[in-house]
Amino acid sequence: MDRFELLATRLKSLELQGYKTFASKTPFVFAPTITAVVGPNGSGKSNIADSIRWVLGEQSYSLLRGKRTEDMIFSGSETRPRASMASATITFDNSDGWLPIDFTEVTVSRRAYRDGQNEYILNGQRVRLRDVQELLATCGLAQRTYNIVGQGLVDAALSLKAEERRRLFEEAAGIGLYRTRREEALRRLDATRRNLERVRDILAELRPRLRSLERQAERAEAYTQVRTDLQEALQVYYGYHWYHLLEKVKSSRGEIERRTLLRDKLQEKQAAAEGQLTTTRRRIDELRSQLHSLSQQVTSLYREREVLGKQLAVAQERLRWLGEQESLARSEVASLEGVRAGILEKLTEVREEGDTVRHELTQAEASRQALLETGANETLNRESLLTRTRQTRKALEVVVAEEAAGLAKVTQLRERLGTLETKRAGFGLAVNKAAADLEKARGEEHSAQMIYEKAVRDRLDAENRENTLRERLSQLVDTHNRHSSQLSELNARRAGYQAQLELLGEQTDGIDRIVERLTNAIQDGRLRGWVGRLEENLDIPLQYRTAITAALGDFSKGLAFRSFESMLGALEFLDGNEGGGQVAFLPLSSPRSAPILKPPSDPDCLGIASKLVRASNDYQSAVDLLLGRTLIVTDRTAAKRLLPEAPLDARLVTLKGDLFYPTGQILIRRGDQGETSREARVLAERSLEKVIEAIKRAKLDEKQRVGEIGGIKAELDEVLRLLPTVRLSEQDGRLNLEQANLRVISTEEHTAQVEKQKSEVEEEYSQLEIDLIEQEEGNKSITSKRSQLDGELQHAISMVERAEPDVEMARIEARLEVARRAADEVDGRITDLEERMESLGNDLKSWTGRLDANQAEKARLRDEVRDGELAMRSIEDQLADLSKRMEPIEGELEGSVASLSVIEEEEGQARESFQLSERERSHLQIELARREEELISLRRRIEDDFGLVTFNDYPDTPDQEPLPFEGLVKELTRVTEMPLELETQVNQLRAQLRRMGAVNPEAQREYNEVSERSEFLTTQMDDLRQAEKQIQTVIAELDLLMEREFIRTFDAVADAFGAAFTRLFGGGSAHLVLTDPEDLTQTGIDIEARLPGRRSQGLAVLSGGERSLTACALIFALLQVSPPPFCVLDEVDAMLDDANVSRYIQMLRELSKKTQFIIITHNRLTVQAAEVVYGISMGADSASRSISLKLDEVEEMATA
Repeated sequence: MDRFELLATRLKSLELQGYKTFASKTPFVFAPTITAVVGPNGSGKSNIADSIRWVLGEQSYSLLRGKRTEDMIFSGSETRPRASMASATITFDNSDGWLPIDFTEVTVSRRAYRDGQNEYILNGQRVRLRDVQELLATCGLAQRTYNIVGQGLVDAALSLKAEERRRLFEEAAGIGLYRTRREEALRRLDATRRNLERVRDILAELRPRLRSLERQAERAEAYTQVRTDLQEALQVYYGYHWYHLLEKVKSSRGEIERRTLLRDKLQEKQAAAEGQLTTTRRRIDELRSQLHSLSQQVTSLYREREVLGKQLAVAQERLRWLGEQESLARSEVASLEGVRAGILEKLTEVREEGDTVRHELTQAEASRQALLETGANETLNRESLLTRTRQTRKALEVVVAEEAAGLAKVTQLRERLGTLETKRAGFGLAVNKAAADLEKARGEEHSAQMIYEKAVRDRLDAENRENTLRERLSQLVDTHNRHSSQLSELNARRAGYQAQLELLGEQTDGIDRIVERLTNAIQDGRLRGWVGRLEENLDIPLQYRTAITAALGDFSKGLAFRSFESMLGALEFLDGNEGGGQVAFLPLSSPRSAPILKPPSDPDCLGIASKLVRASNDYQSAVDLLLGRTLIVTDRTAAKRLLPEAPLDARLVTLKGDLFYPTGQILIRRGDQGETSREARVLAERSLEKVIEAIKRAKLDEKQRVGEIGGIKAELDEVLRLLPTVRLSEQDGRLNLEQANLRVISTEEHTAQVEKQKSEVEEEYSQLEIDLIEQEEGNKSITSKRSQLDGELQHAISMVERAEPDVEMARIEARLEVARRAADEVDGRITDLEERMESLGNDLKSWTGRLDANQAEKARLRDEVRDGELAMRSIEDQLADLSKRMEPIEGELEGSVASLSVIEEEEGQARESFQLSERERSHLQIELARREEELISLRRRIEDDFGLVTFNDYPDTPDQEPLPFEGLVKELTRVTEMPLELETQVNQLRAQLRRMGAVNPEAQREYNEVSERSEFLTTQMDDLRQAEKQIQTVIAELDLLMEREFIRTFDAVADAFGAAFTRLFGGGSAHLVLTDPEDLTQTGIDIEARLPGRRSQGLAVLSGGERSLTACALIFALLQVSPPPFCVLDEVDAMLDDANVSRYIQMLRELSKKTQFIIITHNRLTVQAAEVVYGISMGADSASRSISLKLDEVEEMATA
């Protein structure tokens, strides 16, 4: 225990959970002096230092060795899931009150979540980051840069610039809080100065406005008095005109309601006619649809009947052919059975003959055997002759057998030829009959073809007629619709021309009324100064008329007055008078004038407009004023070229009337601007007459087209009625033609088959004749050979008889030979007959099978024909039923088509009556709209003069609830008679108001508000000046305090640094130097070092260990002068050798008397200086684990 001196423990413990590699809750309890943390690389030791920096509020993730908040949270591994948050809790012992908070133990926690949010907890209460920083700033933990030295950051104290290194000394001096306050005071001072400048600007704006508002308030009071008098006069004036015009509007509305009722009745009548027309057309469409549907069914049935007819014809033809084939097969079977019976009878006879011959042969052999047994006559010569005789006999037997076979073959061939002769004769007759049937079928096919072609022509004619009628009907309907649209357009044009005439009449009447009132006023002496109309006193050449009229604009029809005052008098006289129109006034003598423009010397410039117009002397000044600065040019190209040189108040006008201004505006005019209203009225009347005439012609054409459409529809209905019949005829013709085609094809096939069979029989007959001739020739050769062998045999027998003749033996031998030959011949004939019987049996079996198959096929075809005939009868019944159903529909369709034209005529008359009524109602609505427009215009003038007014009898607001604004809303009272002098009084008061000009009714209120605001801002400006002085005083005091504390701390740290340097290096010297001693508030700090046995040199040439030891000397000096509560050193001794580590440990122990140290190291010597050691390791789940060890307890255990 004597190794460590006890001191108060400030940093008690640290608890991590989910922070980086510390996935589980891991507590660390720190020793009062030195706590060491050891472990292999990558085990998470440095994360402890990062966690302390993090929980104290560090916001720089680069210092925390990360990029974002998520990097602070355990990321998981293959065997352990990731954590959802990271938490670090640090606990301080505040029993001596070193933290300014009333707790003996202070706990600060920080939590981070994966969504990037962080929260801070102080003693269980959630607080802001700023609260934590302000609490720690009072004890030097918030901004201190050397109390936590991270991994690899020990060298940063030397790498900093001189100005940046000053920050370490300020933190050691404890003036960081003062600097923060000074910066805050500077910001407040800057804000105060900006506010003061703004107040000065506002006051500079308000003072001139205050004087102007005072004058405006005086004018507003006088204006209010005149306006009050005018309001009283207008109350009577408007009370008369409003209700007088309102009565006219009501009268027009009543007439429109009456016309609307009449229009509605006519519309209902038209709608009923249209409904009846629509119903009839819909019924016609339904009937046509039904006919079309039935026609489709009929067509489908005919198509089905056609298919069944084809199948039935094929089956019947096939059945007939099978019958013929059956007859042929039966005759062939009968023929074969007859031949078989003959062969069988002959075979019986030959077998009986064979039995007789074999019996004789047996007797001869027995006799010979008896003679041989005696052996009396046998001699050697005789045996030789006998052997020769036997050989000759055998050869003769072979030839006899061949002869018998040849004879049998000839007999068979002759019999087959006889059979084929019979067949050939039968096939000849069949061919002749088939040819006759084919000729007949082709004649029937030709007739059916002619009938079908005629039906096709009839159907095509009907369809072409239908298409032609439909196209014609479509064209007529389109033409009718188009002409109906044109008729509607003509009606609209007629209404437009009528409305235009009314408007032209109103405009002319309005101007005429103005002129009439002015004339009456001049005659009565109430008005003076009016001279006349400008257009009546101008003589404009024809080629310039369009250009001059465009240049004059609205003044072309203006009224001329002698002076400007006379014009004002006319305005006052006309104010308030009922009526519309637009008139331009111009004085003949203007108070101001502009010089006449000098035209440029350009061939496209025709001159000044005022010089090209002839006017009387009285009007010349007015013409010069209006046209003296206007140039007339030929076209737009000239205007574009001359425009840049023209003065800004000049104008250029082309002969087409296009106005160009030097400032870029262009006014395009088209049409004859000089046309008078009367000429426009005449033109509108002529156009109206043309439109009315066109409407009459259009109605005549419409009536003619309606009749033509009805005729075409009737003709189309007739065609549609006949078209199904024509199509049915075509289908019947096609069916008959196809059946005839099938019969021709079947007959041709049958004829070809018969001819083929006949040809086969002819070929077989010819081949059999050839075979017969060849066989007979072969038989002749065999007969000749037999004769030769017979001779040889007779000769041999005679030789045997002469050689010791024995009459009995010779006779027996001859008998035996004859018997043997006869037996062989009989056996050959029997074999041939049996073969012929077998061949005939096979042929008979084949023909019998074909006959059975033919009968089965005939049975199937009879069933098919019976089913087809039943289906054909069913289709015929359906066709008859459909024909009965189509007859009443066709009759109803004819009646509906006949009534359609009558209904269309009635509907046309109803539509024409409705359109006429609608036009009359439209005229009334136009009149009502004009009067309502006058009423609305009058109401606007009333509301402009009075503001909120109640109109009790106004048609748009019936039974309106009174507005709850008593005293603010005026009520317009009814006046039945208006005093004569009232209009003059109103005009005078209006003129007085115009002369007074515009006033500000809110001037008095604005004057009071601006005055109060000016006084308030003056007071605020004085307060801001006083605050500015106070802030400057505070800044000066802080600067003085910071300089004093800085120089004191610098001197102390410089002395401590020199001593620590010499102690750590075992010699040498080091100094701290101010870069700007004259400015202590901004000066930087440089380091000058001289290692033992070397010259002074810069820090850049030092080795890594020397730089690390120099940085340790600086940090130890700062810790010695201004010891913090605790200090964390992360692998600061990594680059030191053992000798330097020993001196490093010695100084560390001395400093641990005032400061708690948490050192992270790999050096064993450094670990020996610790009171508590924590070992960190990395588990299999990638999470850090810790174990703790107290060295004093280990020593006690070792001693024990």
